[in-house]
Amino acid sequence: MLKSKKVRVGCAILVVGLLGWIYQMIGVWLDFRNVSPAGKLISINGHQMFVSASGQPSAKGTLVLSAGNGTSSPYADFYPITAEMKHYTRVVTYERPGYGWSEATDISRDIDTMTNEMRQLLQQSGEHPPYIILGHSMGALEGIRFAQMYPEEVSGLIMLDGISPEFARDADMDWGYKMGWYMIEGAKKLGVLRGLSDLGIMTHSFNDMEDLPESIEKLKVSMILKNANNRMMLEERKQFHQSGLKLLEKGKVGDIPVLILSAPNNGYPNWREVQRQLMSISSKATQKSYIRAGHYIHHDYPQDVNNRILKFITSIPPQENSTKKAD
Repeated sequence: MLKSKKVRVGCAILVVGLLGWIYQMIGVWLDFRNVSPAGKLISINGHQMFVSASGQPSAKGTLVLSAGNGTSSPYADFYPITAEMKHYTRVVTYERPGYGWSEATDISRDIDTMTNEMRQLLQQSGEHPPYIILGHSMGALEGIRFAQMYPEEVSGLIMLDGISPEFARDADMDWGYKMGWYMIEGAKKLGVLRGLSDLGIMTHSFNDMEDLPESIEKLKVSMILKNANNRMMLEERKQFHQSGLKLLEKGKVGDIPVLILSAPNNGYPNWREVQRQLMSISSKATQKSYIRAGHYIHHDYPQDVNNRILKFITSIPPQENSTKKAD
């Protein structure tokens, strides 16, 4: 009798799980059935990667936006920056494998592979250096590595509450972090996140930016429900330690201008020290702190962030061979 009851409970759990998975799959299909990428999909290393560009190239360089680990839709996330900065310079948003519109891949998520994929994507999409690379959170590592590997192609770096090489080197995925990660991933796959979103319970968590166009808001939520905590994001996170070691081995980026926009009270431990470490990456680094901001500073203070970016770009000396028209 007890065994029979366990079997029924097990079958009920399987049925509920299957129904949740079907609900999730149908939801993803409905979300994207009539939506086309607002940019290009280009094959890089055998997988499709998304890139979107707007604005005209300037003598200072093209602004390239690199998102943090776990940002499901970089295109939507950076909208407050692209919508404003495209009036002053060329702005490019790209999405790593597993993010936004970009396909997943089985190729390693080590820092050199990701940096080279970004460079290939820029080249094949018709963009030309020099680049001003803005990296949010983990994206700062890509910017630093790009400047280490191809310094002649970089006219400036912007760290948007970026993580330092030292932070990456010391990062540890303890059991609590892994448990939280897999719980969210499971909730996504079984339709739990979608159900909470449809009920309006996750509205504030998913829509944390004001004055977004409705289409961008919808895209942001849809991408979270499709991409949250996927395998690509986890593989990137597993590479933090090796990425940090590699960047520290290569050292500083010389006198490349660097702007560091920091949220020292964002809730992460020792974050002031992490931001101080970034200051040493270049002999020409400057910093602005947002005491009341969360980790996504550009969501909390978009206008001031844009003003700081524009002022920084204006301060960069004109670069040679930087006025080619993008394709």
